[in-house]
Amino acid sequence: MPSPSRPTWRLVVLLLVGVVAAGVVWAAWGPVHRLIDPEPAAEASLDCMPVPPLDTVAEANRLIRTYRSQPGFVGGDVGADLTLSDGRRMWVFGDTLRDQTFDGPQIVRNSMLIFEDDCAGVVLPADGGALIPDRVDGVGYWPMSLGKVARNDADLVGVGVQRVRATGAGTLSFQILGPGIAVFRVLPGETPELLAVHDLGPDTVDRTRPMWGAAAAVVGDLVYLYGTAHP
Repeated sequence: MPSPSRPTWRLVVLLLVGVVAAGVVWAAWGPVHRLIDPEPAAEASLDCMPVPPLDTVAEANRLIRTYRSQPGFVGGDVGADLTLSDGRRMWVFGDTLRDQTFDGPQIVRNSMLIFEDDCAGVVLPADGGALIPDRVDGVGYWPMSLGKVARNDADLVGVGVQRVRATGAGTLSFQILGPGIAVFRVLPGETPELLAVHDLGPDTVDRTRPMWGAAAAVVGDLVYLYGTAHP
């Protein structure tokens, strides 16, 4: 992909810094489909399951078997991660399978795991659905990358996502409609709180438009946002 011009690149970088560092939305890039209402009913839960020390392949296999039996997370696509300021590790996934006994959808567009030194858990919203909820029209979000900025006593984590719409029942029956960003606030030791979800630009299947958020890097006071396109 040809490199964007310096003024355009700096504009993109500054916009992302404004979102992640201040926890605001990108009003210049299209409508905000929803701001998450921080009422108790919208809060997520996090049950941390013990993680034993792993010294052998047999122990690793046993751990995988144990966590595959966790109802909220059988397996997930992609997998991007970062280390929070409190030392915990955050992972985000795309299409995620749940156990048949799970009280909620058996598959969701995205999910999140939090790992501590001795335990790990699934971050579950109150309705048991995707952590970044689908739009009212059914369009969902696949995470691509994430980055954090420490602000006062909390981390603000921006998750780059791509919007996806199902076009049929098959696993490959979908359309990618464009990028977006989800912003989480994470207090030390607490469950991540989804603050806002914002779509960048209108829905379109135009593959020549850059998919911003395919990767991100935080360097000092700047957040570098990378995009891919198919010319």
